[in-house]
Amino acid sequence: MLLTGVTGFVGAHLLNELLHRTGSRVHCVVRARDDGSAQARVDAAMAEYGLAPVDTGRVRAYAGDLAQDRFSLPEELYTRLASSVDVVVNNAASVSAAQSYGTIRGANVTGTHHVLRFAARTRLKRVHHISTLAVLLADDPVARQGLEARISGRPEARLRSSGYWLSKWVAEQLVNTAAERGLPVTIHRLARVSGHSSTGAWARGDFWNRILGGGLRIGALPDTRWADRFTPVDHVAAAVVELMLQPRSTGKVFHIADTPVVDIADIARWLSETGHPVGILPWEQWVKEVASDPDNPMALLIPHLRQGVSGRASDVLPSEEQNVDCRRFREALDSTGITFPAPGPALFGRYADALGLPSDHPETTAGSAL
Repeated sequence: MLLTGVTGFVGAHLLNELLHRTGSRVHCVVRARDDGSAQARVDAAMAEYGLAPVDTGRVRAYAGDLAQDRFSLPEELYTRLASSVDVVVNNAASVSAAQSYGTIRGANVTGTHHVLRFAARTRLKRVHHISTLAVLLADDPVARQGLEARISGRPEARLRSSGYWLSKWVAEQLVNTAAERGLPVTIHRLARVSGHSSTGAWARGDFWNRILGGGLRIGALPDTRWADRFTPVDHVAAAVVELMLQPRSTGKVFHIADTPVVDIADIARWLSETGHPVGILPWEQWVKEVASDPDNPMALLIPHLRQGVSGRASDVLPSEEQNVDCRRFREALDSTGITFPAPGPALFGRYADALGLPSDHPETTAGSAL
């Protein structure tokens, strides 16, 4: 199979799960100067998130660029892969909400276009496309009801405000068109992918990871309407791979989001219960506190934050305002034993511990609570 985006947070965990659950060989296209450097990037990603080293007999990395024709691979290699690969996991994406659509169009839209062309080359390949719940911010009856189905309506203003969200919406339209033309496609829409449920390891650049780290440094979180569905990355990877192994998943859309919405007040309470006391400050005061701490993980986003005087930053999905139907996802995973851990003190205490910040309760081991 071909897995894209393998050096990212979700991609590394997908690779780890694929190696554990299947006997497949996994081919990866990685931005690098040569194949050796590409393999080194895969190895570094696995090590960064505490995952087992890969068996190079089963995992092969190639230096390339999804945004370029033939992924910038030599013609012979591209043709050979197109003839031998039977499944494609399209996970690659630039996830920065601070970037414009034009900046990330190549990675998220053009890259998807080239992946779909590859999937149709020589032999039809099953495609598992990793998307986001943000595409539900569309002027469409399916989107308004939050259904696990294809969306055709135009994006709302909130969706257009984020280059990332808009690029993922456009990419889904490409996938829908490919499906209508006969390509066997499954769409997996992800919620907020949070840290590993056991180790707490989280993508360092993730907005919520920065919020937690920044809030713990100054002892406060912002009084905002921010809320999200937190889905630990190991459970997300397990769910996606399980769905990949179910032949009946082809042609369907799944919301990998079967967990309640969590807001700032919940997080502040849970952190305090695990020995990481934080208060809640008015938005403007909180931004000033963060700005006064140049080493704060949120400091880099201060210009972005100051635009959101109401406390709504465009990197946080306003899940509290969305209907999100997960019935198909729930039914598909019924009896598999794969569920999301309930958000609460144990999970968020583990995330705080993973950030390496001191706790008022050193005897508390949040990691043993789940």
